[in-house]
Amino acid sequence: MRLAFISDIHGNSIGLDAVLEDIEARGGVDATYFLGDYVAIGPDPVNVLRRIRQVPNAAFIRGNTDRYLYEGAFPPPSLEDAAQDPEMVPVVVEVYSGFCWTQGAIAHFDERDADPLYWMHWLEALPMEMRLTLPDGTRVLLVHARPGYDDGVEGLYPDMSDEDVAALFVGHDADCIIVGHTHWQLECRVKGVHIINPGSVGNPKGTPLAKYALLEADENGYEINLHQVAFDIQAVLDQLVQVRHPAPHYIQTFYSDNGKKQA
Repeated sequence: MRLAFISDIHGNSIGLDAVLEDIEARGGVDATYFLGDYVAIGPDPVNVLRRIRQVPNAAFIRGNTDRYLYEGAFPPPSLEDAAQDPEMVPVVVEVYSGFCWTQGAIAHFDERDADPLYWMHWLEALPMEMRLTLPDGTRVLLVHARPGYDDGVEGLYPDMSDEDVAALFVGHDADCIIVGHTHWQLECRVKGVHIINPGSVGNPKGTPLAKYALLEADENGYEINLHQVAFDIQAVLDQLVQVRHPAPHYIQTFYSDNGKKQA
């Protein structure tokens, strides 16, 4: 059994295509699991949705930004935060304009359905988590941020202590938990639980490469391999200009020299 895990595409169809091509070049997989945050706030949200729906044997859970879109909500900072701290006003403007732009982009007639809110309804129907059992009996939990949550500041980050990781990820009837949300490609084992973040395709932390994970499993056990794939960053930046994206700065930071130094 070979499985792929992909997370945090964030409207980057160019990075997604690079990952899907890399998976095929490695021999393909039996199934692909997508861990949420598909479209906000990148330059090509509709084509990301179309591409992932075409992937054979694919399964999907939702991320926090997917929920924000169909609820008409926004991530922090809030208008109340900006009222207390005027320096937050430009951030609020960028966040709100970026999410509103994405909402407008995916409120789009789909050729398979006459409903102009087809993609909104599709996102809304996604489950928050999913469970798998590998051939050796390993119990796998898939969730975007951490068990029971699709958002929040808590998740799998570099340099977390074992105690902090255990507080979030141990005790959830799972031997292996695969998450996204923080955009860091990581794995660790704490108190018998294997926690994996495949990293982000669209807005990666650390190296500016599209990231994903492959799992190979049989009756004797399983192995996880974390992969990183180069893609045409300039083409993504050009798309931001071409689509007149109202909030390009946040996306650009993931491909700046400062972003590369985070590794």
